[in-house]
Amino acid sequence: MTTPIDKLTKILRLETEKYKDQAVVGGLKRYTNTWLQEARAAYGPEAAKWIKEIGNRLRAYSSLPNPTARREALTTLFQ
Repeated sequence: MTTPIDKLTKILRLETEKYKDQAVVGGLKRYTNTWLQEARAAYGPEAAKWIKEIGNRLRAYSSLPNPTARREALTTLFQ
């Protein structure tokens, strides 16, 4: 079974090819709610803080002004 983190990692790696917010239909902001639901179900309330932080970063990604800012944002997420 693929975990929510595994799914997100695959999506983010695809996004690193062009940083155009096109790795998933509708962009990362649209995908965020789906990922949050899956992550909460998989990891439980003890993971709520980091799940929320990742969600916030995913939502903000679409509004970043250029590929350089998006690359920096993804680099931070991978850490």
